[in-house]
This record gives sequence, structure tokens and C-alpha cells, in this order.
Amino acid sequence: MDTGTNNPASYETAEPAIAGPEHHQGVPGLPACNPQPQRESRLEHGIFACLLLFAAALPHSKAVTEIAYSAAMALWVVNILAFRKRPLRQPLTLALFVFLLFSAISSALSPVPALSLDRMKSVGLLIISVLVAQNVRNMREVRILVSVLLVSTAVSIGYNGWLYTDGIGARITAVPPASILNSLGVQPGDIITAVDGRPIRNPAAFLRAIQQAGSTAPLRLQLARGEGLVKFGIRLDQAALINSGITQPGALALGQPPRAKGSLGYVVTYAEVLLQAALLTWGFLLSAVLAHKRWKWALFPLFGLMCVVMGLTATRASLLSLFVAGFVVFWLCTPRAVARVVALAALALAILGISFMVRRERGLGMIAPKDPGTEYRILMWEDGVRLAREHPLFGVGMDTIKARWQQLHIRAYERFPLRSHFHSTPIQLAAERGLLTLASWIWLMFLYLRLLFRLRPRIPPSDWFARGVCLGIVGSTLGFFTSSLVHYNLGDSEVQMLFWFLMGIAIALDRIISRQEPQPVSASG
Repeated sequence: MDTGTNNPASYETAEPAIAGPEHHQGVPGLPACNPQPQRESRLEHGIFACLLLFAAALPHSKAVTEIAYSAAMALWVVNILAFRKRPLRQPLTLALFVFLLFSAISSALSPVPALSLDRMKSVGLLIISVLVAQNVRNMREVRILVSVLLVSTAVSIGYNGWLYTDGIGARITAVPPASILNSLGVQPGDIITAVDGRPIRNPAAFLRAIQQAGSTAPLRLQLARGEGLVKFGIRLDQAALINSGITQPGALALGQPPRAKGSLGYVVTYAEVLLQAALLTWGFLLSAVLAHKRWKWALFPLFGLMCVVMGLTATRASLLSLFVAGFVVFWLCTPRAVARVVALAALALAILGISFMVRRERGLGMIAPKDPGTEYRILMWEDGVRLAREHPLFGVGMDTIKARWQQLHIRAYERFPLRSHFHSTPIQLAAERGLLTLASWIWLMFLYLRLLFRLRPRIPPSDWFARGVCLGIVGSTLGFFTSSLVHYNLGDSEVQMLFWFLMGIAIALDRIISRQEPQPVSASG
């Protein structure tokens, strides 16, 4: 990919040429070739291959990303131990360690240490930022990793489009009171997803399955209901199914997902992952437009499709964070007052549009005090603040409320059957891990944003890709932080893996830019 820089080689790490063993063997006066650099190079290539798999799997699969980063971590440790390579010095290391340390102390002091220490596996994902920062060596690798992430996100967008156009089953539009389906508990809006174990994606496929089925054996229908697509099954013979009227014209419609969730399985998780990817794309789009690069014609529809799919998630906080963070990044790039005023007006219209769309899709406004979900969230916030006051230093311990909710008087658990978290990263940290851990998290975020804002003016104006990386990570970080005020996105493995990955890319980019900057010359030189 063209980066637009006049001297792209200045960003690359010079790799020494390595002669093969056959070049030295049998030649008098030449030492035998040392195979150690070759083995070290193979390990580095293996680490980078694992990071490529990690970036490709981020929008799709938690299991694959865990395998990829675990393999990369193992290879990196082998590389350090086998070749005695000292890790590179990098910023944010102390802040990351302090955050991890306070979380570990809180877990050790928890009244249910088994639960809290098990949750430390999720906290330990922050090592991804160190892994990426230490093993991304040049601008070429940054370009490849970020491009793979964006292409993989585009594939995820296409997958969602396929689900909405091809369907996920046959949706029942109406169930007459006298129908046998009504006596079996079937309701309007239920989606038939399989017949006799064979998946179906649309009404035509369902009708074909009915025609091909035998007339004697009962049919097993699998249905899905509600926003969560809760599955259940019914059994009835072919004649009874036909007599129910379900095969009549207009009785079925194309079944579509209630809310987009990709292949991650949970709508809020997918919205938070897509939030960071969309803002990364927005940074690239602005950089390409300012540099008059042709890539803008590919980035603009990609960003637009990401916004559409985010709208299909109908996740209020993520949508609002997308436009607020996108506006801030645009403000940074555009010093013109008129453009900023237009952007502010566009932000206001976007918020109104989000409110209208969420009300249409979910029957809720941006603020819905009578909604049970909102009531649950407010109760958790109030109890979280109370627990932070009662246990200020190290909190009550991670996941302790799930086992001791009665002793801790968690009112939302008493009123609702849901056993969830505090729905806010700052409140969750304060209640579970204490104010010291919350302070270390705020300190880490401050240092990270300071690094990003200091990095942006140091990037050469000719390198639009590097500037796009920086602007995109600024936007994704602001979006993540904004959404974290009302979402516990730091506790979601898929979301925080992407967050730590982008932090590692930012640290690596900072080192690469520092390497190509002119160094001061001493007086003696």
C-alpha cells in the first residue's frame, strides 16, 4: 500500500543480509556460518504471523484470537530466553504494571479469592499491548497489521449484510387463535430456523422443506424468539402444519436478526468492537482526504457501511460515542471555523437520528427512565458507588457480588433475575478493585492519550498512512473511553483485546517515528 512518503525506507528497520551455510563451508579462511540469526529470524516471522492471525480474527472469533496471541507470546518468550534479547524500553510500562498490580492485590484480598483470581486472566490481556509494541519492528508491519484488521472488519460487515438479505429463517407474521400453532405456544414474530435439523434461511426454503418431508413422521421445527433469539422446538405432522395456514401466502416473511451482532454472539460486544474499528477507519479517511489520496474512495463507503451496521446494533452508548469521538477527531484535523460549525451541526443531527432509530428498533429513547434495563443500570450504579465508599482501597473483589450479592445488598439482583455487572467501567473498577485501581486506570488513560496527542504532530505530513493510524487510534481510544462511562467494556474480552492491540500499535509507531527523526549532534561531533 502506498504511504505517500517521499522516503519510505527511512521508516524500515534495516535487516542485515544473512549468508547461508553453504556459502562458507569448504572455503579456506572463512569462519563457519552461525545459524543463530536464521533461527532468530524464523521466530520473529512466526511471531508476526501469529499477530496477523490475531488481527484477522479480532472482529470474528474470541477463541482464535486467544490462540493467536498465546502462540505469539510463547514464541516471544522463547526468543527472549534463547537469544538473550532484552525487551525494548517503551512508554506506559509502569502505568500498565501498577494497574495490574492493584488489580492483583484486590483479587488476593477478596472474600471469594477463587472467583477474583480467575477474573485476573481477563485483566492480564493488557500484556497484548506489550507483545504488539515489542514485536512490530517497522512501518511495513504496521501497515500490514492495520490493513488486515480493516479488511477483516469489512468481511464482518459483509457477513451481517448477508444475514439481513438472505435471512436467518422464516418469520411467522400471524398466528390465528384457533391454529394448532397457538396451542403449541408459537407467537407472531417467532422465526423458524430449522426443519428436522436442517437449517433454513428464508420462507422459500421452509416451504421446500415441508414439501420434501414425509407425510407420516412428525416434523421437528426449531424456532427462535425475541431479541436474544432464544431457541425452542415443536413437533407436528405435515398435514397439521399445512392446515395451520402457515403455508398460505403472506403467512411468512423473511426472518432477519433483531439486532446486528456478527459472529461474536452478543450485540453489545459487537457494537463495541465495531466502534473502535469504525473510528480507526474514520482517522484513515480524514488523513486520505487531507492528503488527496485515492484510498478515500474505498475508505468512505467502508466507513459508511460500518455506521449502518452499528445502527443495526441499536446500541445507544456505542452509537453516541462513535459520533462524539468522530467529531473530536474531525475538530483536530480541521482548523477552519466554518467546517467546525458544520461538523457540530452534523453531530446534533446524528444524535437526533440515533434517538429516532433506537426508538423505532427498540421502542426506547436515548434516555428511557421507565425502561427495566435503565432501572437495572441505575440501581447498579448507585450500589457500585456505595460499595466504593464502603471499601475504598481495594474494593470487594472481582465477581464477588455474584456470590455475595445478598450480603452486599445488590438491589438490582433482588428485583431482577439478571446477574450482571455495574454497566460502567469507572464504577466497576471502584466497586470491585477500589479507588487505587481506578486512579491507576485514569493515570494510564491520561498517559496514553498524551502519547497519542504528542505523536500526531511528529509524523511527517507526507506520510498519510502513519497519520491515519495515529488519528484513528486517537478516535478509537476516545470512543472506548466515552462508551466505558455507561458500559463495562473493559470487562469484555473481545473489546479489550482490540483496545490493547491498538495501544501496542501506537507504542510501536511512536518508536518507529522516533527512530527516523534526526538526532541532536553533540558539540564534539
